[in-house]
Amino acid sequence: MVPGAEVRRIKKALPLASAGNLSAHPSPNERPSGRRGRPNYRGSGEDRAPRRFELRDRPDITGGHVRPSQRPFGVAQEIRKIMEEGSLDDAIKMVSSAPISSQNEVVWTLLIKQALKEERTTLAFDTYNQMKKRGFMPTGRNYTAILSGYDHLSQLNPKQWERVNRIWEHYKAYLTACRGRDGVEGSEVLSPHVPYFKMLARLGEYDRMVSIFESMDTTGPLAPNKFLCTAILGLVARRPGSNTERGDVRADMASMTVKIANYMMEAKMIDNFALCTILRGLVKGGDEHLRVAWDILSKQIGDITDLSVLTNSAIEVDHFLFDVILELCCAMNKYHLAIDLVDRAIQSKNMKQIVTRNHVHYALDALSYQAAEANEQSKPPSVKLPTTPASSPSAASTSPSPLSPSAPLGLNALSAKALSLLEFTILEAYSGHPKDVLPTRSTYHRALVIAWRANDWATATRVFQIMTGLDPAHFTDAGSFQGPPKSLKSIEAVVDMDAQSMSYLVRIACARDDVGMIKIALRIHSYYGPKKMFGDGSKGGGRDGMDAFYRYKHAVAVREAVIRVMQESLTQAERVSYKQMLFTVKREKERLQQGRDFLEQTEA
Repeated sequence: MVPGAEVRRIKKALPLASAGNLSAHPSPNERPSGRRGRPNYRGSGEDRAPRRFELRDRPDITGGHVRPSQRPFGVAQEIRKIMEEGSLDDAIKMVSSAPISSQNEVVWTLLIKQALKEERTTLAFDTYNQMKKRGFMPTGRNYTAILSGYDHLSQLNPKQWERVNRIWEHYKAYLTACRGRDGVEGSEVLSPHVPYFKMLARLGEYDRMVSIFESMDTTGPLAPNKFLCTAILGLVARRPGSNTERGDVRADMASMTVKIANYMMEAKMIDNFALCTILRGLVKGGDEHLRVAWDILSKQIGDITDLSVLTNSAIEVDHFLFDVILELCCAMNKYHLAIDLVDRAIQSKNMKQIVTRNHVHYALDALSYQAAEANEQSKPPSVKLPTTPASSPSAASTSPSPLSPSAPLGLNALSAKALSLLEFTILEAYSGHPKDVLPTRSTYHRALVIAWRANDWATATRVFQIMTGLDPAHFTDAGSFQGPPKSLKSIEAVVDMDAQSMSYLVRIACARDDVGMIKIALRIHSYYGPKKMFGDGSKGGGRDGMDAFYRYKHAVAVREAVIRVMQESLTQAERVSYKQMLFTVKREKERLQQGRDFLEQTEA
C-alpha cells in the first residue's frame, strides 16, 4: 500500500476539478489514441491542445538513415529507389546502419542481387557474409535469387565458382534443417537447385548434376517435383558436344534422360511438357533409347497410329509434343507413319490448328527418305552426255514438251504429296492459320529435293513458280522474246533462287536428258546471274559450309548442261552466249574447288 503521506502529496500536486478547468480535459471521444489512451499536451495554460500524430507524416528515411520504427518493407522500397539511381554503395551503407528491426533477409537479398547484376561479385559475396553475421538466415527463395544472380554472370571464373559452392554448402545445411519441420513447401525449398544445375551445365559437369539428383529424397515434400525434373531434362537435352564425341555425348544424354524419366513415371508426374522434354532427350540416342522413347509414348498416350488417340489422350498433344512425335518417327525410320500423321492432322478439324511449318518439314523429310529408298531400289540411269547430237529428226520427234512431262520410276505420288504439302502451307498462311506455317527457303529446298530424286520436272517448275512468282513458260524458246520476266508475287513474298535450289533444277533437266528443259534451266540461271549463284569472290566467295558445297554442285551441273546444249544446232549468237557461260562456270568451278581443298586441308 501507498503510505498516507505519499497520497496526500499526490493529491496536493493534482489540479482541482472545477468548472473552469473541466473543459481543459478532452472527452473520451476527443481524446487521441495515444499511449495507453492518455492525452499528450503541448503548450501551457489555456492554449494547451492534444498532440496529433506528426510521426505518420515523417519520412521513413532521413539523411540516409532509417528511422528506428521503420519496418523492413519500407526499407526495401527505399533501397530499390536508391539502386535504380545507380547508388548501390549508398543503399548498402544505409541498410548496414539501420536498426536490426528494420532489416531482414529480403532486404539483404535485394542488395546481393543488384551487386551480381552489376557483376560486382566480391561486393555481393561480402554482403552475403554480412547478412549471415547479423543473424539473417536465407530461405529457399533467397538462395534461389542469389544463385540465379551468379548464373546470369557472363563468365564464372574459379574464384566465383568457389564462392558459389560455399553458398551451395550453406543451402545444403538449410535443406537438412528443413527435413524435420512441418508444413515445408517443397517447391520453394528445392527451387535453388535449378540455377545451380544451370551453372553445372555451363561447366559441363552433368555427372555431378545427376549424382545430386540421385541423392535427393525419393518421398516426402523434399523429393524432386516435376518442375525440377523437367528443368534437368531440358539441360541434358541441350548438352553440347563436338563432332568427334557427339555419339558418346548423345548416348550419355539419353541414359541420363532414362533415369529421370523412370523416376517421373513412378511418381506419376508426367504432363505434356515433361513428356515432350523426355522424348527430346531420348530421340538423340541410339536404337535402344529410341525403343524406350516409343514405349514411354505408348504408355502415356497410346497407339499413335490411330489419330483419335492423339485427339482424345489424357495428355494434351500440342504442337510441341506433335513435333517431337514426328521427330521420333523419322529417327526410327517410320517415314510412312510420319507422313500419315501429318496428312491426317491436316484433314482433322482439331489437329489442323496445331500444324506448323516444322511439322511439314518432317513430312517432307520423310518423303525425301522414301524417294531416296525407291530411287536406290529402282536404280535409275545415271546422267550421261550423249555422243551424238540430239537434234536429229528422230530425237526431235520423240522429245516431249518441257513443261508437262510425267515423272518416271513411279515416284509421281511422292513428288505430288510434297507439292500438296507446300501448297497447303501457302493457303493456310494467308487464311489466318494460328501457327506459323508460311514456307521458308528451307521448305522450298525440301520440296525440290523430292522432285530431284523423283526426276519430276513438272513439280520442280511448279515449286519454282510458287517460290519466285515467275512463270517458267517465260523461259522457253517462245517465251524468251516477251521481254524481261515479272514476278506475280509481292516483293516481300518473293524467295529468290539460290545455288542449292538452282542446282536441283539443272540436275533434274540433265537427268531427264531433255534439251528443252536444260535450256529453261540455263535461262533461269542466266536470269539470276553468276554473281548471285556463285558469289563475287569476296571473303572466300562462299567457300565454307554447305553454301560452298551447293555452289560447287551447281557449277558442275551447269557445266554439264552447257556442254549438252552445245551439241545441238545453235545460232551463232546462242553458241557465243553458251561459250561465255561455259568459261564463267569453269572459272567459278576451279575457284570453288580450291576453296574445298583448302577447307579439307585445314580440317585435316
